[in-house]
Amino acid sequence: MFHLKLKDTLKHSIATVTSHMDSFVYNPGRDYSRIRKLSPDHVISFLISQGASSTKCEFLDFFQMSEDLPSISALNQRRSQMMPEALEAVFHEFTSSAFQSIRLMIILSQKDILPPAFTAYTLMPFMT
Repeated sequence: MFHLKLKDTLKHSIATVTSHMDSFVYNPGRDYSRIRKLSPDHVISFLISQGASSTKCEFLDFFQMSEDLPSISALNQRRSQMMPEALEAVFHEFTSSAFQSIRLMIILSQKDILPPAFTAYTLMPFMT
């Protein structure tokens, strides 16, 4: 499924950026150095997936109403440690990876390797 491939690409992009987290924090070696409930990948994933509801409702949905839910204050503290460039790096990594996947699918569909449902026309919305 194509949507699962995109989701995996996003997770990989987040993992790539968080593996070099010292480049995207205000106090390298100090921020995000301790293991807490809100890891950098959780913070980035939450910020990307946040919808139009209140932060509290979105937070409950994101953590699926778990018992060990971090506080909104903890989220704000962890978010303030991260530079905006971290999200920018995730989006750059994701778009470059996703675009390569889409190009490969278009090439395969033109060579009749993929089923007819995967044509260049069905993939056009993802290319803009």
